[in-house]
Amino acid sequence: MDIKKVRAICMEVLGGYKHRDIAAKYDISPSLVSRFREHLANAGYLPGIGSCSDVSSMTDLELAKIIYPNVTGIKNGSVVVVGRPRPDAFVPDFVYLANQVIDSKITRKLCFSLYLEDCEKENKRAISKSDFYRKLSFEIRKIIGTKVYMPQEHPYGQEVCIDFCGQTWAYIGADKKLRHAPIFVMTWSASYMTYACVIERQTTKCTCEAIGKAFQYFGYIPLTLQFDNGKAAVTTHIKGSETIFNDSFNEYMNRIKVPAITSNPRSPTYKSCVEAMVGVIERNILPIMNHDINLSLEEVNCNLIRQVDKVINKARYREGSSRTREYLFKTYETAKSRKFEGTIPEFYEHIPCLKVGSDYTVDVDGTKYSVPYTLAGEYVSASISGKQIRIMYELQVVATHTISDNGTHQIKLEHMPESHRSVVEKKLKYPSAESIYATALSISEPLYRFSKCLIQKMGFDNGKKGCIRLINRYRSRSCVRELMDEAIDRTLNGDSRLWNSNTVLDNYKEVSKEAIFNNGKVAHQTELNFCADPHFAHLRRQDYNSPGINRIDRYVERKINYISSDNNSVESAEDSKEPFVRASNEKPNC
Repeated sequence: MDIKKVRAICMEVLGGYKHRDIAAKYDISPSLVSRFREHLANAGYLPGIGSCSDVSSMTDLELAKIIYPNVTGIKNGSVVVVGRPRPDAFVPDFVYLANQVIDSKITRKLCFSLYLEDCEKENKRAISKSDFYRKLSFEIRKIIGTKVYMPQEHPYGQEVCIDFCGQTWAYIGADKKLRHAPIFVMTWSASYMTYACVIERQTTKCTCEAIGKAFQYFGYIPLTLQFDNGKAAVTTHIKGSETIFNDSFNEYMNRIKVPAITSNPRSPTYKSCVEAMVGVIERNILPIMNHDINLSLEEVNCNLIRQVDKVINKARYREGSSRTREYLFKTYETAKSRKFEGTIPEFYEHIPCLKVGSDYTVDVDGTKYSVPYTLAGEYVSASISGKQIRIMYELQVVATHTISDNGTHQIKLEHMPESHRSVVEKKLKYPSAESIYATALSISEPLYRFSKCLIQKMGFDNGKKGCIRLINRYRSRSCVRELMDEAIDRTLNGDSRLWNSNTVLDNYKEVSKEAIFNNGKVAHQTELNFCADPHFAHLRRQDYNSPGINRIDRYVERKINYISSDNNSVESAEDSKEPFVRASNEKPNC
């Protein structure tokens, strides 16, 4: 056996592949693969990354001595030479067995089992299982004759076919773990021009990205794309019925503008071109490639496409013909196909027919994302790419969100109606007691003392309502700050059970009347010790002097002019402009 083939089998055995898959790939028996594994285990090499690295660094002769203890050398630098088999082996009548397989429809496996029983009866050594199968198959082909197939016509530029190799590629992932990646193959049906690459997983995303790279490599797009019945693209396909593609794959193909079809289940002849190229890749290309598991997928794909070009695309199309597959593609396929222009479309997961709830949100994987409230009750679609989700209505993007990793609902203010938005803005504006204290202190020192007193007494959730009410009242155009300060002082100097915004506003009305009917003079309420609460004493008494005389005068003038014009009971505002005075011991003259 060729030493390169021996090394490739050893690497796949240590990579954890199944024996039957390895046997089918290299046209050997599973029992031979088992002996390879046994010899490697006896030498101390078990499946794993370390063993793969050790075997990869061995010389050809060192590896041959592990697998073939009776090795005598390596002929022509590649063929392993071992001692001849023992002469006591029992050789069956393969012509008789071949007729039994054809006429009685028995399996080759049963023939080999019967042969082993005959060996025990004759007390002779059995030949290997692979040698038995090879000689039996040779006699069966001699009896049956050459296998024929139905020729199929494939017009140039009409179709490309997609399939995956039966074996995978071992590599070290980003998480430092050994992984097995599928091998994607695309072939033009008429010229057999081929593209192949290793992809991380056989998912819809990886498959669509590989299709885009293949079209970019070819530079042209066919009229149709024939896909295998893989789960990466197909949701349901029953023989004789139409194919149901998954939404994300269908959306991607719509953007490339290539209709996709599938072959009937278990009918490989529909895409015989790619089946043949998969066989060439498995037999002639993968065994000669560098199977270093530390290579990145980019390095592997560069080497793979280089070998595909050499062995398939630039090789003769048929024996006796000087034309290559590349020549046929550039001469005939490109003339009948559409030129690929622009960049590869970005893949995104497509989710159609999402109904917008009455809360103007759509549910995606348990997380709610908002859309404009005017779309409540309508149906929208969503596209997920990376960490972004785009929501579309009638092909227009109406909302964009960052995907929530912790399940938190994503609701944007601009999607809310005005009434909902004002409620949320209030919550966001004053998230804590400190935010209310800072705002109150920037407006008025008595307001700050009252806010602190109210929140400490009633708690944040209840007390903040009264604080926000007074803050908004201070900011209104009709409010006179000096009079509101006096109203707060009177409230804090009164009964602590009446400390609330209603009492403050009632006191504000009384103070305003005093200012109007007492020529701008307002009596200042001193502390009432008999109703003082010792817990809030430090909040009630505060030396505070506010000039504000001009604004009080203007307020009194405005009010008196209004009353004089209606009742003629108050003197003209020209005669009532007296400075506002806080008389701590005066009583109102009303």
